[in-house]
Amino acid sequence: MELFVGNLPFSITEQEIIVAFSAHGKVESLKMLMDRFSGRFRGIAFVVMPDESEARAAIAALNDSELGGRSIRVDQSRERPARLSGAGGSFERSRPADARPRGSGRAGFRPRFENSAGRGDFRPHGISRQREGADFRDAQSFGESQ
Repeated sequence: MELFVGNLPFSITEQEIIVAFSAHGKVESLKMLMDRFSGRFRGIAFVVMPDESEARAAIAALNDSELGGRSIRVDQSRERPARLSGAGGSFERSRPADARPRGSGRAGFRPRFENSAGRGDFRPHGISRQREGADFRDAQSFGESQ
């Protein structure tokens, strides 16, 4: 049975947690959660005890007890709820089968800068490519030539 252990002091070691839980039964494994960016212990651990009766005895004895100067919380771990995938704003609602596919853009949309992959160098949105070439027509003759 997997046990959730919370509110642990940041200075506690693996050995101290194992000793506290070994008094109530065999400890199969221990996982201490570390902060992804700082690498510091987050104060949360998961202890796996193979015998369920020993695990329940550990919960009863260690929940709200003091370990390393702090009152710890011990409980049976629950499965983590599923998270929504994707980037922001999507609630995964169903769409009609004949709906326009997402990401198709809106009429008249043009990227702010063109990339350099086969389209020349970067240009601000307002500068046309035709202005630099021989195909440029000024505003007066544009309507007459077509």
